[in-house]
Amino acid sequence: MLVQLLLLLLLRALRTRGQCTSLLQTSKLHLTSIPCSIHQTGLTNDSEAKWVETWIQKNPQCQHKLWKDEEVEKFVQQNSDQLLWPIWPGLTHVERADVFRYLVLWKEGGYYADANVECMKPIDEWGIPNEATMIAGYEFGHRLPEEDRKLFQFARTEQFEQWFLASAPGNPVLLRCMELVRQRYSWKLQDTLQLSGAGVWSDAVHEFLARTVPEVLEKEVAFRSNKSELLRKDTRGVPSERLYGPDASGGFMWVAAAGRVNPEAHVEQWDPTEGKEALVYRHTK
Repeated sequence: MLVQLLLLLLLRALRTRGQCTSLLQTSKLHLTSIPCSIHQTGLTNDSEAKWVETWIQKNPQCQHKLWKDEEVEKFVQQNSDQLLWPIWPGLTHVERADVFRYLVLWKEGGYYADANVECMKPIDEWGIPNEATMIAGYEFGHRLPEEDRKLFQFARTEQFEQWFLASAPGNPVLLRCMELVRQRYSWKLQDTLQLSGAGVWSDAVHEFLARTVPEVLEKEVAFRSNKSELLRKDTRGVPSERLYGPDASGGFMWVAAAGRVNPEAHVEQWDPTEGKEALVYRHTK
């Protein structure tokens, strides 16, 4: 009798273990504090539709929404009637897309990607630390000298791309982006990169890093005191592939290597340490 009871318990344990294993194999959990929601805008052709589909196919556990222009406009009016809506009529289509990505991630959280951005591997396989409340990726592998910044038509010598962003909702970095847009609009800036694009996003990211990493200011002072250092070592504010924070809100930012978000040949060629496996790929042609 005792033997039969032990065998019955063993069979039940094995059956339960098998059920749990099967469940884990068929359903990957999204473990970061960034919601498993994907937001996209700007679909204009069949090629872009193909890239949009990669986000859906590779991330079936995530919610996905491709926003139409009229939905974007309604969302801004309902969720930023004081900050962004008053200047909305004076923004270009590109500038509206810029501010919407900040607002939708601030309000709902998740992942934002332009329609021409391909998802290269499932989000659950990206290896982002669970503590991350934001992902920001370097656009280039090293800090550019001022003359190269002008040549490449970058907004900043140390620029963060914004064709792909990710954040938990309520992130103050995103609110700061929107505040900067409103402020610069009142300054009558008309350069889109400076008003709403990579310049604004990079400034907000750099402010976060300067608040949470004391060495950033010291490094900048040292660099400006001896600019020849640029020729000998990496002079970016912080190394990539690391988690930074927390800030006053308790948020942590994961700074991704340039190759994660910009897998162009020149990134790995000029900066081998930045040539990491791509998470996303922006198609420009």
